[in-house]
Amino acid sequence: MLVNPKAESKIRQGVTTEISGNCGFTMFPLSDANFEEKKKYTEEKYGVDIDWKDIGGIFPPSGGTRYALNYATLVGHGSVRSAVFGHEDRLPRIGRWKHEAVDPECMEAGAMGLSTGLIYTPGCFARTEEIIELCREVAAYRGIYATHMRNEGIVSSNPLKRRS
Repeated sequence: MLVNPKAESKIRQGVTTEISGNCGFTMFPLSDANFEEKKKYTEEKYGVDIDWKDIGGIFPPSGGTRYALNYATLVGHGSVRSAVFGHEDRLPRIGRWKHEAVDPECMEAGAMGLSTGLIYTPGCFARTEEIIELCREVAAYRGIYATHMRNEGIVSSNPLKRRS
């Protein structure tokens, strides 16, 4: 959407809605270190100049660039974890962390929920209890939870058997 707001190829295929922020990654929130890295990457690869660090930069201001598609985004758990902890394997203090990960401003600005990429760094460091608490926070906003699961390559001999 940032590279081509007209989205001609999608419109021609009948796509009318774009949901971004899947697999735990979004272009927000960005720490100072992440901002410089993302800014350089998006300028070099796509010719897009980012000037935001939070969800406000994703949605165009009134009178600004308009998207041809309906657009919604999830909050990327991996992006939040990266902004707060870098790529460290850290166990967050849930009370404070759940408000950083599911920022009320993001949800009120239009985020539809939370996505995780539990197979990718830094999402792979999240414990089950962390995800449960974050989902409770998302539920308070009637948001959704989408995941790129941790063990996609493991097949159980009993598909009904629960795994931790």
